Amino acid sequence: MSYLKCISNALRDGEMTSDAADAHRIEFDKQFKKYKDKGMNDFEAERAAAKDTWDTKLEDRLRQKNQALKQATANAQNKFTAENYINVKGDKDIIEGIRSIFDQDAGNQILSITNMKRTELGLVHAPLAAFMEKFRTGYFGRRNKFQKMTAPLVIKEILEPGSTANPLAKEFAKAINEAMETARTRHNQFGGNVAKIKGNYLPQPHNPVKIGRTAQQDWVDFILPKLDLERMINKKTSRSFTKEELILELPNTYNSIRTEGVNRLEPGTRMGSTSLGNSRLDHRFLVFKDAESYMAYQAKFGDEDVISTIYQHLESISRDTAMMRALGPNPNSGFRYLKDLIRINTKDLDLKPQDKIRSKIEGLENLFLAHSGRLNSGADKMWANGLAGLRHMLTSAVIGSATLLAQSDFFFSRMTSKFLGLPAYKANKKALKLIKEGMLKDKTFSKIALRSGLIGEHWSTIASAANRYMIDTDAPMLAKMMSDATLRASGLSHLTQAGRWAFGMEMMGFIGDNFNLTFKELAAKTKTGKLQSYGRDFSQTLETYGIREGDWDVIRQTKLYDAAIDDDTLKAGDALFFKPADLLKRTDLDPDYAELLHARMMEMIFTETDHAIPTASIRGRTAVMGKNKPGTFSGEILASGLMFKNFAIAIGFTHIMRGLRETGLKGKAGYLVPFIIGTTLMNAYSHEMREVLKGRDVINFKNMNAEQISQYWLARVIGGGGLGIFGDLVYQEAEGQNYGTDVTDALLGLPVAFAKDAYGIIDTIFRYMPGGKDPKLGQELSNFIKKYTPGSSLWYIRAAWERIIVDTMQNLIDPKFHKKNADTVKRYQKKEGRDYWWYPGETLPSETPEISQ
Repeated sequence: MSYLKCISNALRDGEMTSDAADAHRIEFDKQFKKYKDKGMNDFEAERAAAKDTWDTKLEDRLRQKNQALKQATANAQNKFTAENYINVKGDKDIIEGIRSIFDQDAGNQILSITNMKRTELGLVHAPLAAFMEKFRTGYFGRRNKFQKMTAPLVIKEILEPGSTANPLAKEFAKAINEAMETARTRHNQFGGNVAKIKGNYLPQPHNPVKIGRTAQQDWVDFILPKLDLERMINKKTSRSFTKEELILELPNTYNSIRTEGVNRLEPGTRMGSTSLGNSRLDHRFLVFKDAESYMAYQAKFGDEDVISTIYQHLESISRDTAMMRALGPNPNSGFRYLKDLIRINTKDLDLKPQDKIRSKIEGLENLFLAHSGRLNSGADKMWANGLAGLRHMLTSAVIGSATLLAQSDFFFSRMTSKFLGLPAYKANKKALKLIKEGMLKDKTFSKIALRSGLIGEHWSTIASAANRYMIDTDAPMLAKMMSDATLRASGLSHLTQAGRWAFGMEMMGFIGDNFNLTFKELAAKTKTGKLQSYGRDFSQTLETYGIREGDWDVIRQTKLYDAAIDDDTLKAGDALFFKPADLLKRTDLDPDYAELLHARMMEMIFTETDHAIPTASIRGRTAVMGKNKPGTFSGEILASGLMFKNFAIAIGFTHIMRGLRETGLKGKAGYLVPFIIGTTLMNAYSHEMREVLKGRDVINFKNMNAEQISQYWLARVIGGGGLGIFGDLVYQEAEGQNYGTDVTDALLGLPVAFAKDAYGIIDTIFRYMPGGKDPKLGQELSNFIKKYTPGSSLWYIRAAWERIIVDTMQNLIDPKFHKKNADTVKRYQKKEGRDYWWYPGETLPSETPEISQ
């Protein structure tokens, strides 16, 4: 009986649906034509086609069943998590339970998408540890001569193995191939469907703007001779494309890239509604014949910086893998299930509580959209990019002294360590080692951190350190280069990365050092002291993240990682760490159990690192921005207002929330009181350092009365309790003393203040025309330059910049220069009893700073 007759009989007997029968017939026709083209007779072609069709459809059914099973498993796990979540008040809270699936929550055992993405990215960054620093962009995003010469050779080695004689290119290409394959297999493990193509793969970024400016036929004529038709499979025929077939297909590809997929959208359907597990197949359609063709296309229509493109691809696929781990192979379906779960559990509530529930569901939708990347694309790309660029340029002008504020990281790290039952000082000690190492050529500890699964965000992207204080990372390259240069020159980038790596490495080192202890012995060794008002022993920390006594006994059987194996500058046994990723390599463990232990360990490490070195959170971003996208009026106003306030929000979601979770008033006070005292003192220290760098002496309380002292410490409390830059800004602007700006500027953000100042200069120029009022152009122009020149706020040049450059210029164009300076000096003397060591208007300091009073 023929295969098609079998299909007809199965359809007639109800054993197969009409859709399935049609799919079998279409596949059979493809396979039959393929074998006929190879010269087979009808009988041989039909037999071979029947076998291939059955095998193909069986594979499809198995994959669909596997995805359905993974989806059902994810839904069941999330249902249990959401319905059994206990909030700060001790009540069950399904909304907060679901919110914790999206973003970390240090009070429970939930695995969050935020940290699963980091975990996946850490696994693919690990093979690249020896190369990420060598190929890191320099100041202003520049590649040095060595990188420019080596990068094309790396690409050739990836696409054409063995084509160069450069050993570094060979090793880097091997590492990239390993990272790409790890990302692909991890993606497929959790429901993806990305087949390994013949040869190696490089991501193919396409610039829709560049392609949109090019005529369709010109684009087709350019790319066609560069494609490898033999390796490009036509889904309609299941064989390689012919030139004629590809010419007919490429216009659709052109329109799909130019419109970013809108050309394929059918009315009534939603973009992104299909399974995420199958979504990456579209990105692998075009196959270039060689490295030269690939690089030529990227230079004209993509991104010439292929190294950065590779990092971005790894981050993107890590994000998608994390979404599938948490919500199933079809995250859209998984999230709809969670929303339906809320509606079912709250159906009996009154109308008013129902309204609140709907509002909270919208907040969850914002988290989902933010994680999937849909809230990051600008509604109006020109305005979104332009205003994001402005924020980056303003960052380069004002954030140069934030390194002094970031000294509070040492306090946060110490407090977090004490709370967890870790040695209080060791993470800070290791951070100082990493900071010192950053000044050297050899980055031994940095490479160990990457190999251990701690991601290198500041080595893989430009201006990533800005994430601590703002939300824009997608902006014009020039603007990102300027902010990145300031962040690096100020030391903030390295201080942040060093602190995060140091804390993570210390936690892994501490775990490894105590593998010889049982769970009870670990608890006894790390119990809190009698005088300690907050904290727990380390066994309780493990239990908080779902790692119990039995799990600990399994984990401590893992062989420790000796960094000397990968770095010949170290002696064997000098640097031993527990690498959570090594759990995945153990053959004595069930793979699912190993994945669970690995995920829980990394959830703990990344969550507590965010407490030790606070950074902007996706929960904080969506709480303020909502669904407002870049490029919309509301989105840009909110983005402006949120600028530099993300850090404060992060403190609220970490340390403040941790304090509120403590039991009873005594427990809450025991954590929050030391936190407030510590942050106040750290803010006082950083504030005084900044005052010195502005040319003023350290505060002398002997010259102040009780009211002045109370006002001073109130300002430090506001500035220290997580408000940082914004806290100081609000307090100073409320006094009307920050270059003439006010509280409105502080609330609406620096871009609004910049627009007002720019308008003020233009307005003053017009008022200067004959018949106008007496202008203040000199004063306003010099203040504008003082505030908004990129790099001018760098802490080690600020005083010299303001005195030698700005004051000299202002003296020439502002007739009231000396009077204004005298008023400023008197104001500080009256307000704080503070004098100057480098007076305004002087080209050289009159004395050294008074710092020991």
